[in-house]
Amino acid sequence: MTKADKKTSASDMTEHFSAMLAPLLDLPPTPGNQRVVYLHTPFCRSHCNYCPFYRHPAGKLKDFAQTTVKMIRALGQRPFVADSPFSVYFFGGGTPTILAPDDMGFLLAELTKNFRPAIGHEFTVESTLTRISPKMLDILKRNHVTRVSIGLQTFDENRRKMLGRPATRQEMVSKIKIARESGLETSLDLMYGIPGQMPEDLAEDVKLATDLGVDNISQYRLQLFDGAPLKKGIERGRISAMPSYDQVMETRLAGAQSALEAGYSHWNVKNFGKTKTTRCEYTLTPHEDRDMIPLGAGAGGQIGPKSIFTLPDADDYREAVRKGLYPVFRTGETATKQRVDRKVKGLLESGEVLLDKLAPDSVSLAYSRLEKLLEKEIVEKKDNAYRLTQGSFLDYERALDFTSSRG
Repeated sequence: MTKADKKTSASDMTEHFSAMLAPLLDLPPTPGNQRVVYLHTPFCRSHCNYCPFYRHPAGKLKDFAQTTVKMIRALGQRPFVADSPFSVYFFGGGTPTILAPDDMGFLLAELTKNFRPAIGHEFTVESTLTRISPKMLDILKRNHVTRVSIGLQTFDENRRKMLGRPATRQEMVSKIKIARESGLETSLDLMYGIPGQMPEDLAEDVKLATDLGVDNISQYRLQLFDGAPLKKGIERGRISAMPSYDQVMETRLAGAQSALEAGYSHWNVKNFGKTKTTRCEYTLTPHEDRDMIPLGAGAGGQIGPKSIFTLPDADDYREAVRKGLYPVFRTGETATKQRVDRKVKGLLESGEVLLDKLAPDSVSLAYSRLEKLLEKEIVEKKDNAYRLTQGSFLDYERALDFTSSRG
């Protein structure tokens, strides 16, 4: 198939899926459903060495903003969007704050005008450290954003350079202070399992973050992906090998202990909040059966059981929107078993599963899944509540991999 044929085929599929979704968008929203908007940009200023995600070099950013606003205005007229406000917004990427401040303001203003925020809504925008500035933060705050999520990875200058994120510690601390002073909530992403990283290194990173008073700390394990420059560097011996499984678990435990010693609450397997009420509602979205509208290029979402994915290529996305189409390239029905597994997994990651709190049609499947996990000592049961064991909470990635033989 030639490149032109592939383009034609993709265009045909988008027209088909756009027509298929039209009736859903003309229905009224589900009563009581906490609705979510996920907006995605595929643009990055540079390529982080560990990142496998689809990306575009920074370019055509104003065009992307204008295209997305056109999409937002069209969807904003449909009953499913217009008839009820939205509780959760997440703008991810890529790097959302790569947009020029004026373009960001224009995009966010149109988004919240057409997708009305509910009272007490949550609105998170991701940013790299270098894109934090008083002007950008002011624009975010003036356009209903409530939280900025900063991808820091580590305060160690050498490891940041290895990851493709060079910055001095002084610059890092200064940018985080600027974010804190803006009045927005701040969430900081820290990474463990980095080549050369020791348990005390992550503990020090966490301590510095808590000393700075960030509202939430997310700890993520570094994953190696085919084609990523970091993996190639390790394979060619230019970068030290990845730490062993035991070293990774020891490091993760050290980071968790550092956060707990600072008085932070371990509210989710990956997350530590400054207060006991700190939460990120977007993190809870996958297991709450919330309708999530995907906007932008390369976004994923769902309406009821139907999953929706927008075109990842920025040019294809622009062309579809120009034609007046919802720029979808794939949809599918989420099977009941998959939906229940996702809910069980998410609830365990954030605390416990109580069967009497689940929808009646989910109880039997959830019970079967949980009893299997109980037999394998992945969960424990107390007072009709299922919770991860201490070891499984630490090693949640393996424990909750339902596709493996363990699950």
